[in-house]
Amino acid sequence: MEKNFRRVHTLTNIIVSAVFAVAGIGLFFINAGLGISLIVLGVLLFFLWKSGFRKDGLDTVLTKVAIDVPRSFRQNILDFLEGRADEVEFKEGCEGGCVRIEAFYNKHEQIVFAQLMDFSSYTYQPVGEMTELRGAKAAKLIETLGK
Repeated sequence: MEKNFRRVHTLTNIIVSAVFAVAGIGLFFINAGLGISLIVLGVLLFFLWKSGFRKDGLDTVLTKVAIDVPRSFRQNILDFLEGRADEVEFKEGCEGGCVRIEAFYNKHEQIVFAQLMDFSSYTYQPVGEMTELRGAKAAKLIETLGK
């Protein structure tokens, strides 16, 4: 898989880090040790906790999801990603072997970057290229991923 996604801060990451830091500043005057610990925790969270993703050349913050599905859904998913089918259907599980759908999506902008992967030799091997979906097709895939 082409590695053109990088980790970035989401609004939630920044808010949680700030809450810990501000709570630490407030507690510093009551209990200095606890206050300093919370301030350090807030700063560490800010620098280490990045749960969003951004594709090179795109300003949208994306969420990553990876789902293992039974091999029986492989062709349906592949047809949907390559544009040969308008509907996609799958469920989580590994009956009869596994394939993995790795997707980066933004629900509000209806954009998805998805790739199907086969499990072989104890690793996931990409099947085809990373596919970009927008609009109604992206919304269908996002809805299916969320189930």
